[in-house]
Amino acid sequence: MSMPVVKDFEVEQAFFAIADGLGGYKAGEIASRIVLKYLANNWKSLNLVDEIYELIQKSHLRLVKYAKKHPEVSNFGTTLAGLWMSNLNNIVFNVGDSRVYRINQGYLEQLSKDQSIINSIIDQGAISEKEARNHPKKNIILESIGGRLTQRKIEMISRKIGIKDKDSFIICSDGLTDMLTID
Repeated sequence: MSMPVVKDFEVEQAFFAIADGLGGYKAGEIASRIVLKYLANNWKSLNLVDEIYELIQKSHLRLVKYAKKHPEVSNFGTTLAGLWMSNLNNIVFNVGDSRVYRINQGYLEQLSKDQSIINSIIDQGAISEKEARNHPKKNIILESIGGRLTQRKIEMISRKIGIKDKDSFIICSDGLTDMLTID
């Protein structure tokens, strides 16, 4: 298990992301690696939130292209969550159920919004977040990068945030979020 990265820094722009390969599908780790490598090589040109979406869309098309050359990875894909910080914008973004949290003065706040069946049920008021923790459909996501390997448009959720003094952020997959509770 790798250790978390903790850094204090002052730069004009930074980009942090995590990708989590889809469970139950072949080559999820390959999908995650392709997406993160593409984002790492292209994020520095960002100026607007729409450009984050375009990068994610292009990473999806890379997965489609890879799958055409490697049919053994049919339906492979990944979730993604991240934070882009610049002088003008601080944007939290996600696809699927990987998450971004803020910690400040002992308070944990979820900044991203899961694209999952269970989150849709919570939003409808049919069950509480506490009831959702043990729901049989809690791990079924509604969106991913890759997954259905067609030239479709990816639905990304993004949110502009302010950053406060002493903010810390956790960007994590459902492997960690299953252990976190916010009550």
